[in-house]
Amino acid sequence: VLAELKSREKYYTYDTVSQLQTDKIKINKTTNINITKDLTNADINKVTIETVYDYSVSNYPYNKSDGSLDTFDKTFTSLSSLFVMYDNSATVSNGAKLENIYVFYYPAYNSSDTGVRINSETININNNTGVEKKVYLIKQVNGYLTPGQRETCENSYTPQINNSGDSIQLYHNLNTNLANPSGTVGAVDNNVVNSHTDILPTDTKVLVYDVQISIYEQGAAASNFTAAIPLLTLDGSMNDD
Repeated sequence: VLAELKSREKYYTYDTVSQLQTDKIKINKTTNINITKDLTNADINKVTIETVYDYSVSNYPYNKSDGSLDTFDKTFTSLSSLFVMYDNSATVSNGAKLENIYVFYYPAYNSSDTGVRINSETININNNTGVEKKVYLIKQVNGYLTPGQRETCENSYTPQINNSGDSIQLYHNLNTNLANPSGTVGAVDNNVVNSHTDILPTDTKVLVYDVQISIYEQGAAASNFTAAIPLLTLDGSMNDD
């Protein structure tokens, strides 16, 4: 945007991005989570993350050479990044196989508290492995925001989640306000058929430790307890209740 202004602006010179009217900059963020399999070996899987930012401005003001005010509209080239999250092509021979996919991310909020507003956030989960996968999509707390700012951002966070290819079981915390567990969140457009908010299953008990003590006749250890029968076995445990 700054470079575009410099090419148009004849009456006043913009030097830094701090002079930009960020409220007129529209950013759409798209994240593609791609889960694929090798054509020669279904056990060889790769997971890549691609993030694309589309920038545009509408009715952005600038001064013409005669000093009069005008505006311009423009869509800029998308900025994207791609990295490999998982690739077992070299380790599958040792038994490494893709089971669950965990994606931890910072939400792209539509709030001036984060600097430039993100107009929309879309997350596409593309499963092309031929089998159903469990995907855990976990939004993280942005530590740069105050609790008040974070709650405001969560109230207006409206991501769109899509699934293509083979089915997935999606576990997420999109409906949880990260600043206030009892607070509300923006409308989540979740198009995944099999979607769950119970990220961690509830156990009947949480085991702290479980101990079994066996007492043998003297000399049993010398034979590595082979064929030895314990004289007495004591079971002990401790759980959170």
